[in-house]
Amino acid sequence: MRTSCPCPNLKWSGLISSSHTMARCPPVTLEFSGGGAVLTGSFLCASEPEQLESGKRGWFVASTHIDWRSNWCLKVHCSITEPKPDYRHPRPRDGTCEFDFDPSYCGRLVVADRLISVSFRVPDCFDPPRKKSFSQGQPILLGEKMFHCQMRLELRAPRDGTYLRRRAATSDRVGGIEFMYPGAGGDVRMAYAPDSATGRGRKERIQAFLDARRAEYRGSDFGRFYKILEEAKHFVDSHPSLDDENT
Repeated sequence: MRTSCPCPNLKWSGLISSSHTMARCPPVTLEFSGGGAVLTGSFLCASEPEQLESGKRGWFVASTHIDWRSNWCLKVHCSITEPKPDYRHPRPRDGTCEFDFDPSYCGRLVVADRLISVSFRVPDCFDPPRKKSFSQGQPILLGEKMFHCQMRLELRAPRDGTYLRRRAATSDRVGGIEFMYPGAGGDVRMAYAPDSATGRGRKERIQAFLDARRAEYRGSDFGRFYKILEEAKHFVDSHPSLDDENT
């Protein structure tokens, strides 16, 4: 299950890296959507392809580093260039305007005339990937002409070593989010945000109660299961979660 913390829909104006192109590049706007689970961006290739510092002709855009969650930052690069004579990628079918990235990159690119729109599914902030950059290259069509698109998403971890982790609920207490910091004797919890005692926390505590009694209703004994389920609800509602501040 993917876990993410709330993040408002915020917008940033990306800055263009002048070291990659000899001419002015199109502006790019990046924003979070889907409660912060998806990073989207778009830019317009209105002009003709121009000479890039790499020697290729096309367009290049790069966002600034975007503050994400718990001191993480994200950055996106995109280059769209004319293919070389020995380009070996097969040409997309005429009229193709949607291009999915490799599933491991969880991304998509959509072309509408000269407007390029991209999206990345943001990694889980409670279980960030070991790999800190994701790059995908493939042919796309602008009009009837084929170009090569190279897309890159970079993740930068907090330099201070802080991170988030989820603490599971038990039948006695709700779970929650812990804000951790590396200390001399091990990781130290700086802060703790518990789940709601009546919302997510209640459901997790009931499930923890059922898990502890699973041997009693394993199989098809549904009557026994529902009886223990009622016991779980009664126990949780009758026993407020314990104070977790000092644990």
